[in-house]
Amino acid sequence: MKAGVNRLRPLLSVAAWLLFALSMTANLWFWGGLASVPRLGTALTAVVYNQISLSATYFGLGRIALHRLGYSRAAAVRSESLLRESPERLLEGPPGLLVQRVIRAQPVQQRLLHHAAPWLLLAALTMHALAPKTVRITSQRR
Repeated sequence: MKAGVNRLRPLLSVAAWLLFALSMTANLWFWGGLASVPRLGTALTAVVYNQISLSATYFGLGRIALHRLGYSRAAAVRSESLLRESPERLLEGPPGLLVQRVIRAQPVQQRLLHHAAPWLLLAALTMHALAPKTVRITSQRR
């Protein structure tokens, strides 16, 4: 039984890292794309950094990455199409609650990925630490 678990540990580690990478890519694409949506991006830029949240991290890193890769416009179109409410509707109300309104306007899958990224990172690091390591003897016995 234990031998089977030991063979699966490296695969679990790889799976956890892949899920984390998928989650981060989806979040960076979504939030970085929102930075390029005409009025919504400007409003988000003004308020997102005032909050200590995952959204600020995804927004900042996604905006920079997408701009450098040249995918800002494509990501903006995709992010805007994923929102369940129009950007104009999201801009109504107090500006301090804009980030929360955007999170609520995400589809369920995107919201799950939004909150799952830190947990997937923790799982990936744990699986990596628990993966069996190969021990090699570098010197010969005399």
